[in-house]
Amino acid sequence: TFASDYVIMPSIEPRDYNGGLVYVESQGRNLFETKRVSEYTFPSLFIEEYRTGFNETLNHLAALWHLELWPLRRFLRALHSEYAEMNDILDLIFAIEGLFPKDTSAPFIRAFSSIALSEDRSQAVKTDEILRLAFRIRNNIVHGAIVYTGMETEKIEGKERPSQEIFWKIRRITAQLLLLSLKKLWNNPEMKNLKFNIEDFI
Repeated sequence: TFASDYVIMPSIEPRDYNGGLVYVESQGRNLFETKRVSEYTFPSLFIEEYRTGFNETLNHLAALWHLELWPLRRFLRALHSEYAEMNDILDLIFAIEGLFPKDTSAPFIRAFSSIALSEDRSQAVKTDEILRLAFRIRNNIVHGAIVYTGMETEKIEGKERPSQEIFWKIRRITAQLLLLSLKKLWNNPEMKNLKFNIEDFI
C-alpha cells in the first residue's frame, strides 16, 4: 500500500447512471441540477473540532454561489465521483490557473503559491517542487506524451513514489489556494470572481 488517500483506479464500469440531484439555496433563489448518482460521492472525513469552521465556510459559500466561481467548480469536478483518475489532475491545475489573470506564467503561479501557502523556506521549496511536477504531468497528459495510470514512478519530495501521490498533494494545494481566494472575495464585496493579482504577491 502507499501513503495516499486511496489508490486511484482506472475506469472499469460505465458511469452514466441516471438520477441524482444537486440543490443549493443562494440569495433567495433555489438552484438545482440533475447529476448522475455516482457524482459528488467523493469520500470525505469530517473531524468534530473543525465542524464549526466547516459550517461557517459553507454558509459563506452559499452566499457567494451566484458569482463566477469557475475555479471552485473545476476543483469540485476533479473530486466529483467515488472514482479518481490521473486525468482529474487536469481539473485541479485548471482550477489553480483560473485563480490568476489570463496568461499568468506557471513560474509565477508556483512562486505565488509557494510563498502564500508556506510558513518557511523548506515548505516553500516542497510546494514549488510539487507544483513543478504537477505542471509537467499536466503537459504530458494534454499533449499525449504519457498515458498515466497512477502507478508510474516519480520522484516526490525526494523519494521514488507512484505518480498518483501527486494528485493528493496538488489537491491539498488547490484547496488551500481556493480558501485564500474565497477569504479575499468575502472581505472585498466589490469583487465578483476568484482572482489573485500582483498586489496579493507583494
